[in-house]
Amino acid sequence: MNLETCQKIIKQLNDKLILLKTEQNKFLLMFEEAKGLCLLSYWEMKNLVTEIGFSNKDEEILFFEKE
Repeated sequence: MNLETCQKIIKQLNDKLILLKTEQNKFLLMFEEAKGLCLLSYWEMKNLVTEIGFSNKDEEILFFEKE
């Protein structure tokens, strides 16, 4: 899934995102409603989620909630 597709899907979410860090310093983005996965670099992830209104509640776990 590319970044643009990912962004469109995430914009439609209304509760939370869970990101898992992989060995290559990428983030596996999981969203239940869409039943999808995205692999993003740190900056792609950070820019994407903050740009669309999610905030990081716990830097270690990378758990985001819509404000």
